[in-house]
Amino acid sequence: MDRIRYPLVLLMVVSTILGLWAALRLIGWNLAVPTAGFAEFHGPIMVDGVLASLIGLERAVALRKRWPYLAPGLSGAATLALFLPNGEQWAGLLWTVSGAVLTLVFLTIYRLQPSFHGGIMVVGASLLAVGNLFWWATSQVPWMVLWWVSFLVLLIAAERLELSRVFRISPAQRAAFATGTGLLVAAPLMSLASFPDAALLAGAGLAVLGGWLLLYDIAWRNVTSPGKPRFLGVTLLSGYVWLLCAALLVILGGPTLPALYYDAFLHSVFLGFVFTMIMAHSMVILRSFLGRDIPFTTLFYVPLVLVEGTLALRVYADVVGWETLRMWAGLLNVVAIALFAVLLVGSIARGSLRWVRELFHPDFMNVQ
Repeated sequence: MDRIRYPLVLLMVVSTILGLWAALRLIGWNLAVPTAGFAEFHGPIMVDGVLASLIGLERAVALRKRWPYLAPGLSGAATLALFLPNGEQWAGLLWTVSGAVLTLVFLTIYRLQPSFHGGIMVVGASLLAVGNLFWWATSQVPWMVLWWVSFLVLLIAAERLELSRVFRISPAQRAAFATGTGLLVAAPLMSLASFPDAALLAGAGLAVLGGWLLLYDIAWRNVTSPGKPRFLGVTLLSGYVWLLCAALLVILGGPTLPALYYDAFLHSVFLGFVFTMIMAHSMVILRSFLGRDIPFTTLFYVPLVLVEGTLALRVYADVVGWETLRMWAGLLNVVAIALFAVLLVGSIARGSLRWVRELFHPDFMNVQ
């Protein structure tokens, strides 16, 4: 399985670099681009080529079967297909098929272990598949973005719901969670008829789920412990605050949702919520990929603070229409992501050196 896994990780890294490059171009930095219109693919690359690939790869590793690797494989291939003749059509097709395979992956997991949160994950993955299908047919990212938002928020919220079961969730709490879920499922469906109404539905859903997670998630228990658990708790709670911020931006933006409010809303969800969830769970995800623990360092707080601070600047710049500040804040967003990646690689290398030292330690040799 490892021979399948590592090339897919490399594809995901390439997609991340391309997606961030497109982001800088889209926000106004005059960078060279490989193809005309490349910057417009920032959203699909980041959602499908990076985030959906990461989710698909994680689930494929957990299932220990070969066919689930099709989802991240097709998604990574779609990013590369963008540079072929008629690349947008090829990419749309591959991302649509990848979303369908990912839905089958979550359906398989649900059939093995039926549960409320597992059913939500199946629905969330199906929203990705349908959203990708519509994007393939229309190439209109703004109209399809609610499908991608609902996909990511539902999957992450459902996973946190699973972990929060230790608190013995009451029927009222479960009903509140189901209400938020229902609103986020209804929002992309409503977008086919009326995007303004759909945006308000999505805002309501984000508010309910963000509030639920902030009140009932086990992250509060992590905050009281030192080291890695505290970093996990702080990062999770900050992500939930950004989810509430995204809901507030939709409400303040009104039915027409101006372009800069739209930018602030999207990055509050994708960067403020989704990326901080990745930061929080990165060491757990990498442990499943590599088969050993990743050492924690307090330096991880540096990119976390940088992400939070620069995103706050970006949202402020969007709200007041300060274009120069928005460009610099966007650049620093990318720097924060790159810094976190560098620290992760350094932590993996440090852990590998420790593993080698333990391997050749006399006590280890005697035990063997």
